Amino acid sequence: MENPMEEKVEIFLKFLVITLWKGGYPHEIFSFLISKYHQDDPEIWSPKRIVQELSQVNFIQLCDALEKSFSFPKELTESLFLILRKRMVNKLEDIIKPGDHSAKKRWQNILKTPVCLTCLADYFHRQPEDNISNWTYKVQENIKKLLITEKWHERPYEELLLDVIGK
Repeated sequence: MENPMEEKVEIFLKFLVITLWKGGYPHEIFSFLISKYHQDDPEIWSPKRIVQELSQVNFIQLCDALEKSFSFPKELTESLFLILRKRMVNKLEDIIKPGDHSAKKRWQNILKTPVCLTCLADYFHRQPEDNISNWTYKVQENIKKLLITEKWHERPYEELLLDVIGK
């Protein structure tokens, strides 16, 4: 039987994999990770603080900072965040879900930009703090759906990773 701490770490890693892989668009995932998983001081990263301090930080820098904030071995966090980094090298137009015409219209000025060179502010619409809250909620609901309908949390960690890398 596994050590209870090892079991908790494996569960957390599964949630992180699911979040990075299927949580939503990168700006939504970043909002979620900063507000929910940021290990430095999770209670202080309110939507207001995210908007004030991180809205102009490009996603390469944001990804680097988040990766360093996790207290797992460097090789593990690098491999986990590679899931998101691979999506971020694409132009925004290449990762927009088919049929999501409102996204194409809303982000028309950055469609040709690689996602890694964008920042949260590029995706704001009207009320930035509300955007952060909405994106965080959306990722949370996406993850909940995957856990309820597909029971991904019950799958072995290695099997989940094989799905992510497409084998």
